[in-house]
Amino acid sequence: MRWWIIAFATVSLSFLCGCLVWAVMAGKISINSPSADAFPVRGIDVSRYQGQIDWTRVKKAGIRFAYMKATEGGDYRDPLFAQNWLGTEHVGIPHGAYHFFTLCKSGKIQAENFIKTVPLETRMLPPVLDLEFTGTCEQGPAIADVKSEVNDYLELVEQWGGQRVILYITYDFYSTHLAPDYTDHPIWIRDIIFSPRKPFKDTFTIWQFSNLGRVNGIGSAVDLNVFNGSEQEFEQWLSIRKKQ
Repeated sequence: MRWWIIAFATVSLSFLCGCLVWAVMAGKISINSPSADAFPVRGIDVSRYQGQIDWTRVKKAGIRFAYMKATEGGDYRDPLFAQNWLGTEHVGIPHGAYHFFTLCKSGKIQAENFIKTVPLETRMLPPVLDLEFTGTCEQGPAIADVKSEVNDYLELVEQWGGQRVILYITYDFYSTHLAPDYTDHPIWIRDIIFSPRKPFKDTFTIWQFSNLGRVNGIGSAVDLNVFNGSEQEFEQWLSIRKKQ
């Protein structure tokens, strides 16, 4: 009799675990759920993987800002960047562009790719440099001094855009290639399990808290983010962009 109880319990537990995994993957449950009182301003970041987006519905869902992938490495351009850029502009969602940094090309070459692709607008959000370990280099890493190449990229893009570049970082990339520098730089931290930790616990600008979010107008999972500040502070942040 005991084996039957054990088998039933095992099947039940497996079923519950499966339901939990489905709920997380479907965006029904978020491992991280920042308080709307503490972080009232919500945003998303997208790329070609989100496909066609209904930006009118996205705005109605309460999304206040959007970043979109523009470029990667030395020559890749996201095929939906221009469409997403115009779509957010049309409905009035503040928007910005990001570049996915690779270890295959110099910072100068990657900056030139970004600058050639992104329209320079006075009201655009600060450019973002995405620094993480995903992505591939077919022939292996080609740059030895990552900090030097990142600094070259930042110098060129900041000179072009007139704004400090926000660094999107993961903890592992930061500890491996960037620490202990850049703590005074605008930071977009990725932490989909916990709240942001040191050294960016209280100083981050944007926090990506989920990579499996669901938003009306987008047919697939999407990255969810919050701005580190109040509604008033967000409006002040936007007003600086508009004056430049």
